[in-house]
Amino acid sequence: MGRVQSHVHLVQGKRVPVPLPLISGLSSIRIAIPSDLRPTEARQNVLLAVQELGNRYPQGLPKLHPVKV
Repeated sequence: MGRVQSHVHLVQGKRVPVPLPLISGLSSIRIAIPSDLRPTEARQNVLLAVQELGNRYPQGLPKLHPVKV
């Protein structure tokens, strides 16, 4: 885990708006996002959580299947 943490210091998390048409799918995986992402530590914690998911699911995150109505 020390290796992942060393990369976090090289990356700065940013909040970026994404237009809805650019989203091609959603995952069924959820992570907790702090209500305030302004502190660097909060952004680093989110980045660590996302990186950990990448390590747990090397073939890709499980997709969220739409409910048929």
